[in-house]
Amino acid sequence: MKNFMNKIKFDKKSIRWKTVGYMIIFSIIILAVLWILQFVFLNSFYTNMKKNDIDKIGKKIVAVFQSGFDSEKNQNVAQMAYDNNIRIVIMDTDGNLHLFDSFGDIDDMEGRNLNVTEEAVSKLKEAGTKDISYVIDESKMRKSNSGSSNNSGSSNNAGNGNNAGFSQIVYVSKLNTSYSNLEYLIVTSPLPPINSLIDVLSRQLIIITFILIGLSIVIALLFANIISKPIIKLTKIAKVLSSGDFSVTFPTDAGYSEINDLGNTLNHSTRELEKLDDYRKEFVANVSHDLKTPLTIIKMYAEMIGDEMGDNKEKRQIYTDRISKETDWLSSMVGELLEVSRLESGVTEMEFEKVNLSNILKEVVKSFQAMSELEGYIFENEIEENLYVNGNPTYLHRVMVNLIGNGVNYTGENKIIKIKLYSKENMARFEVEDSGKGISKESIGNIWDRYYKGDETHKRPVVGTGLGLSIVKQVLERHYAKYGVESEEGVGSKFWFELQKEL
Repeated sequence: MKNFMNKIKFDKKSIRWKTVGYMIIFSIIILAVLWILQFVFLNSFYTNMKKNDIDKIGKKIVAVFQSGFDSEKNQNVAQMAYDNNIRIVIMDTDGNLHLFDSFGDIDDMEGRNLNVTEEAVSKLKEAGTKDISYVIDESKMRKSNSGSSNNSGSSNNAGNGNNAGFSQIVYVSKLNTSYSNLEYLIVTSPLPPINSLIDVLSRQLIIITFILIGLSIVIALLFANIISKPIIKLTKIAKVLSSGDFSVTFPTDAGYSEINDLGNTLNHSTRELEKLDDYRKEFVANVSHDLKTPLTIIKMYAEMIGDEMGDNKEKRQIYTDRISKETDWLSSMVGELLEVSRLESGVTEMEFEKVNLSNILKEVVKSFQAMSELEGYIFENEIEENLYVNGNPTYLHRVMVNLIGNGVNYTGENKIIKIKLYSKENMARFEVEDSGKGISKESIGNIWDRYYKGDETHKRPVVGTGLGLSIVKQVLERHYAKYGVESEEGVGSKFWFELQKEL
């Protein structure tokens, strides 16, 4: 029992209890509509329905009279009168009334109450229409009966003796027929009160109300449990995922398209988080390696200076220069780590202006000339003059340095790096192409991630710290630039970006 109570623990924000609440509200609305229809509109609905029925029957009888009489038609009319509990009265051109009896014969109505039929004809004349129908209520009928002749008797009260005290529906139509001298058709039908019926329905509706609310709660709890069960399962698995276990798999067969889509999305997110965690671990290992190397060198040369601190100034100068170089490397790496973090967090502000991208690229190329002279790198440059774009000159300079440096780090044995800047329709396109090993199709989508390293064994870059592409990505996205890489394994890679030209 305790476990069951724990399962149905009340939480007003849960899907289970919200579903129950909505179901109860829906049931209450349905019940309210039923009660309103029963107590407010049932009587008028019943009256209108009966009135429409008498209208239809009256029109059918009129059609029979206008088409001529025969015994078969008369029997049909008599049957309609019997089946629908109606009285058919005919007034001729002399004002005499005749009763169409249940045998299909037309009888004289002498000595009968004529109030209803005479009133019906008067109403039709006042209306000036072909036919009309209306309801005479009980109070009006009693008033009319009080002034009628005593000869009518209770059996003929209000023109329909078997329904004394009932309201009546009256239909009257002017006949256009060549048969005899008939002029008006009057159809009357009793309209019994439905108070007793309403009382019965009310008692039933009270029972139905309790049953419906009870069923609503039970069915809502059942449906809520069915709907919430897969979501609860997803939540439990998500808690396992949050603890760092990326081996979990979210179910995608819950039976609901939305929950299945959520499961697929969470599975994709889990795989991406797993990749990101692997990149993070690799990144930590790579950075540790890159930090350990210069620190080891610095320590080694510092010890050598301590061991050989004689008058050999030349050796001491070599050692201190190497220590200074490694310190600069460490400073550069820390700076780029901070720069990536600032760019990704959006802390860094970039002020844009109209800049000459061609001149910026020329300055960048000059900074690599020393590598051409000292280490044999060949830079093939094609730079179109005076290409202007809207951007931040400092960061665009950094982007091109990083992309060219990436080409230097990964070019082939021929050490050729091709650099292009040219117009492509309304865009300024920059390209750096190397002749290295290229990038596999599996890896090409991950190279912009700061945690990612290539499939090859980690090595210290010739230029930069290895974080260049993640900085390039952040800067270009802040410039709303198009960028990408085209690569073929064994041939090389071409990195590019495009910016809107400014006139």
